[in-house]
Amino acid sequence: MASNPDVAAAVRDGNFPSGYAHAVLLGLNEGREFPVADITLSELRADVQQLQRELEISRTCANFRDVAQKIAKQPIIIFYTPRFLEGNLKYVFFETVRLIRSGDLDAKCYFLCLQPEVHRQLTEAGYPSLLWQLDGAPILGLLLRTAVVVDDAFFVNGPPTPPLLHAMLHTARRVNLWHGTPLRKILLQKLDLNRDITHAYSVILKAAVDNNVFCGASANDKVLFEEAMCIEEFAVTGYARNDVFYRELSKDDLLNVDTVLLDRLRQRPAGSKIAFYAPTWREGNPDWILTIALPQLAESLAKQGIRLLVNLHPFEMSRHMSFLQTIDGLDVVSPHTDVYPVMKEVDLLITDYSSIAFDYLHLLRPVVFFRPDHEAYLNKNRALIPDRLDALDMPIAYDAEQCAKAVVEILTNKEPLRQQLEKSLARSHDFRDGLSATRCAKAIARAVVAVCPWSDSVPTRTLDQG
Repeated sequence: MASNPDVAAAVRDGNFPSGYAHAVLLGLNEGREFPVADITLSELRADVQQLQRELEISRTCANFRDVAQKIAKQPIIIFYTPRFLEGNLKYVFFETVRLIRSGDLDAKCYFLCLQPEVHRQLTEAGYPSLLWQLDGAPILGLLLRTAVVVDDAFFVNGPPTPPLLHAMLHTARRVNLWHGTPLRKILLQKLDLNRDITHAYSVILKAAVDNNVFCGASANDKVLFEEAMCIEEFAVTGYARNDVFYRELSKDDLLNVDTVLLDRLRQRPAGSKIAFYAPTWREGNPDWILTIALPQLAESLAKQGIRLLVNLHPFEMSRHMSFLQTIDGLDVVSPHTDVYPVMKEVDLLITDYSSIAFDYLHLLRPVVFFRPDHEAYLNKNRALIPDRLDALDMPIAYDAEQCAKAVVEILTNKEPLRQQLEKSLARSHDFRDGLSATRCAKAIARAVVAVCPWSDSVPTRTLDQG
């Protein structure tokens, strides 16, 4: 691998389990040189054992896919995430459990997680939670009989989802709650863009075409998402994570929220302002945040009495916490927490290409687009969708100085933007009532009936309302 970089890349991408495997299968016939004398018997044995384990896992998964295909389904709903408790999944899960406990839905519902912390939070709050461990034996029968699996991104047959978990659940009807209206082309929209064809890329595309029910925010988004994915039913429900903007926060809403920060924002002096910076991630350039003069932005705003609050994308937040914590005049949201309750307390959003801009419209508060690496982002990351950009007629800044100036100007005189905000809100969200979680839960109930039509799992009133 050291002398053949392409072999090293192939191993990293999962195409070969080791450099030795490549040498045996291809390298010798290609005439490549490799250090035979440096390969020990123990290394050879380890390679063989690894290949045997992978083959056994593959055969086991194939068998369980067959079992899942044949076994009768029951009205069981599994909410699944490999990440933390937040977003649409969090709020729709709570609402679905509420429907069950109220008697409006005769089904069983569980939140299946890979993170012990998520399992602890839900269990302590009294919610049915399952923690995937090792081979999943304790919950085997439950998963094989599951009628509906609910996620908010990609239910992938690859990392971080355990392959055996995917095999057990792959025949369940899938409801995708998704995670926001994109400003960028995604998935099938990007098939014509040049990129490396890897196993990991194919896993994402496979997940993109497995959507039985897709929950979106507006009928205006239907064509966009159907260009990006294969969808059997596009349900206009609204995004459940936006419901908190329309109500007082409950105990459940505050699960996995940075409540220390939230209390501090609520108790800040009258007249003080908070600008919330929430950018998206940079594929292949995780250290971009170090190059955009963020300390200078925080300093410029602080001089005007505006505190900067930062929440980087989950892919990058932990990596840069130590850097962010050294910047004066800046606060940081705790990593891997639900930021939507916190957003209620800020006066302005700064973002770049993130779907969070559409969510923030519900508050009818201003947005500034800060794009300090715009050309590099277009070249290395994602193609933008022109009509999506036009949907948000907000100021754009390309460096820290411009951004600070735009934020100060808006926060001292934000009323002129209200008409643009109301227009963008109406275009982007069909529902503005705080009931999106309920509509999503009813879409899930209909999906249960589609799989288990013989059962009395969903009373008529649940399906008829909304």
